[in-house]
Amino acid sequence: MLFTAVILFFMGIDFFYNNVIEKIFCTEKICSSSNTYSIITVGTVIGLLSGILANGGGIFFVPTYVLLFRMEIKEAIATSLLTVAVMSVPGSIIHYHLGHIYLATSAAMGIGVAPMAYIGARMDIKTKSKTIKLLFGVLLISFSIYFFISELRV
Repeated sequence: MLFTAVILFFMGIDFFYNNVIEKIFCTEKICSSSNTYSIITVGTVIGLLSGILANGGGIFFVPTYVLLFRMEIKEAIATSLLTVAVMSVPGSIIHYHLGHIYLATSAAMGIGVAPMAYIGARMDIKTKSKTIKLLFGVLLISFSIYFFISELRV
């Protein structure tokens, strides 16, 4: 989790400070390459991380789509949603069989999440990309700090 916290922190800083890290670390060859092998490799790594951390992967996909595959933030978010929907099925099935899923809690959460996700998507259409990048950066920084502090307490 410490490693995840550090990665999320730097990704958040990158979004927050207008792609500073991308300008330093990304070469045209790496960043503009979106061939099948690189996409599969990135998907494999993110899939493994998402399986270990039991999350949908969107927190990793969005920065990857923006930084490595040069998508606009809104395209990255939308593409991530579909990817996460497909990707979450195998992990959800395994966790269900292990008894790790509270169906009542999931159903109750879904009642609030589904309509608000729709409203959020509609808001996304009206919000400037720069604002979304800033908000996503703040979110990544916040999560990374939380993960880092929670790991230090263990």
